[in-house]
Amino acid sequence: MPQSLWVAAAALGLVLPAGLAAKRMLVSEPSADAHAGVRLGMTARQVRERFEPARAGGSWETSMGEEGLVIMDWTPPATTPGSSAAEGEARFELHEGLLVAVRATVSNPEMPTQPLIVSAGAVRRHQSLEPEGARITLLARSCPVHRAEVAALLGERD
Repeated sequence: MPQSLWVAAAALGLVLPAGLAAKRMLVSEPSADAHAGVRLGMTARQVRERFEPARAGGSWETSMGEEGLVIMDWTPPATTPGSSAAEGEARFELHEGLLVAVRATVSNPEMPTQPLIVSAGAVRRHQSLEPEGARITLLARSCPVHRAEVAALLGERD
């Protein structure tokens, strides 16, 4: 094979992955396992430190749930009359010390092209709330506590 063909093949091998990465950045389809700075698998401390809306204030409340779940609820700071919070409430569910579920209500969301996003490790569901909001649910597919809920969501996809 002539050297020019090898150079062209090598260039194509570099350009295609770069193009796919650029497309992912520009299209900004949300990740199945992340929301507002947190990812499934984080510890409670990491969730509190990295949850972006909490940087503007708000309050945290922690409680114990069924089957050993630790539930961390975040409520946005109070708003003045006539204004609304940029982010609604959020619930983080931890099992065996790791984040396995996120349930959040958001105002004015950028809706993904698909209401259900599935990856090898997670399921993300967007439900539109009229008129200007959405409920977002992220679930770890490996969590035994959420197994039935994951199966139900995957059944919606079929």
